[in-house]
Amino acid sequence: MRTVYHILLGLVTLFLLVPLGVRWGTINTHAQDQQTVKSPWTRLGPPRPGDWLSVFREPGQTYAQYIREATNPRNETRTTIYILPLGISGEQENALISEVAEYAGIFFDTPVVVQKSIPMPPQAHDPKRGQTDAHQLLGLLASRVPDDALALAGMTDKDLYSGALNFVFGLASLEARVGVYSFYRYRSDPKTMLKRTCKVMTHELGHIFSMRHCIEYHCLMNGSNSLSESDARPMVLCPVCAKKLEYNFKGIDMAARYEKLRRFYRKHGWSKDARLVGRIRDFRSAAKSNPPASP
Repeated sequence: MRTVYHILLGLVTLFLLVPLGVRWGTINTHAQDQQTVKSPWTRLGPPRPGDWLSVFREPGQTYAQYIREATNPRNETRTTIYILPLGISGEQENALISEVAEYAGIFFDTPVVVQKSIPMPPQAHDPKRGQTDAHQLLGLLASRVPDDALALAGMTDKDLYSGALNFVFGLASLEARVGVYSFYRYRSDPKTMLKRTCKVMTHELGHIFSMRHCIEYHCLMNGSNSLSESDARPMVLCPVCAKKLEYNFKGIDMAARYEKLRRFYRKHGWSKDARLVGRIRDFRSAAKSNPPASP
């Protein structure tokens, strides 16, 4: 049975990751050894009532567990992330997808190709609900995965549902290397809508690249039980998840990546995110320049 990730479970929860069964661990980030540069990452406190971790007691994923579980690495044959617009024809929606593709390319340091939009399959539409079945779209995408694809992400402006759930923001399959995401319920001012869409795209691609929810730090890979909890989550990965990214995308230039992210955030007026990623870049640079003494 395929592993499926629900992005929004009706009115109940925003991000659900199944199955579980792994424990959390941390890596040494040398934070205690850096006296001149304060660690940019903050640990999660106790969950508040209604928060994701108050509802779902997830054990997390150590770096060692990630190495054992990672099944979709970038290599000589899987080199590209594809985005397939589904039923998209509007100029504003196409502009949004173009920006998201640019961001995903920077985030994963990987070429991103936006394919030509295809019509939404009519059999996926439920006229009684007035919504589109995300599971059927996953099946459609699974039959269209290019040979060199790390992932194929379908994007739509239609409202999605899954089973008996009221609605979902998206659905993804690790094994099939596909996901489908809707920005129907993310509609807001253009700046906020772009940020939310970039965040959900990179979060769910992280799942396709075998990352489970992060439970130790404030991190892009945190689960979210509401839109407000999702909005409060950072755009960037914590030190543990960043190390997973480096493992899966061997050869990635993290310093250059952080600078490109900083520039993207500044371009779109996300000043808080730009400052954070600048602090991460500086902290990592200081850690390389001043490694901890050998015991």
